[in-house]
Amino acid sequence: MSTIGTIKEATRMPHQPILALEPFKKWGLDFVNPFNPPSIGGFRYIFVATDYCTKWVEAKVVRD
Repeated sequence: MSTIGTIKEATRMPHQPILALEPFKKWGLDFVNPFNPPSIGGFRYIFVATDYCTKWVEAKVVRD
């Protein structure tokens, strides 16, 4: 029997729920690593904001 692709109980990560009671009250913020080469406009990063309650995502490209 092959064990490829199975998750063992010892290595399984526990679920940790994120509780957000109101839309747009709690946000997750993240920068995407620099892209090389940069875009035509010189943009190298993407700044991403995600609302935990509604899963609304906003993204903006930035140079620095």
